Amino acid sequence: WAGPLCGSLLADAGCRVIKVEGRHRPDGARSGPKAFFDLLNGGKECIALDFADPNDLLVLDELLDLADVVLEGSRPRVMAGLGIDPWRHARQRRSCWVSITAYGRTGPWSNRVGFGDDVAATAGVVSQDPAPDRAPRFVSDAIADPVGGCVAAVAAWHALSMGRSAVIDVALREALGFQWGHTTLAETAAQATDVNVRKRRASPARAFDADGARIRELLSGNHP
Repeated sequence: WAGPLCGSLLADAGCRVIKVEGRHRPDGARSGPKAFFDLLNGGKECIALDFADPNDLLVLDELLDLADVVLEGSRPRVMAGLGIDPWRHARQRRSCWVSITAYGRTGPWSNRVGFGDDVAATAGVVSQDPAPDRAPRFVSDAIADPVGGCVAAVAAWHALSMGRSAVIDVALREALGFQWGHTTLAETAAQATDVNVRKRRASPARAFDADGARIRELLSGNHP
């Protein structure tokens, strides 16, 4: 949920955010807790595209062409399969491309799947039990996701504010490792509890493809 959080923070900052989902592969979070999905996706428009349909690929290309910031959370092979080169896109269209992956767009792990918990473990952000026979434990819940999402949002907002075009490669493992500054954490006290520093308001998220027809009409030029 790093990408959805990043988009949500940008929407809170006043950006218009259009959420693009695969028609045959919707965001899996839609089947999870509604309140959490609403928290991350309220205030966004939503369009569903069939990435195997040439006409829908034209719609995607128009959306990319008009966007000041493109935010995506796919492994590099996905964009390559669609014939999309983030670096060429940023250079030619003078826009900002923010890519959030588990391990970055380059390197031997670039196409490796990763989630908030296991990525945190690879970054060394674990709670080490002092007993020698006890294995390290996860810290918080999928902690690499919120940290990565916040890092991506700050980077995207900076690029927007400065009017810069760039590819911002946000690797969850690197973002978390940088945030912590060291490899391991001390054992968390059993009585410790999470603290809500600030409660964000959740507004109902749009239904799947709720804005699809309207966005297509706008892109076609047939709408005032």
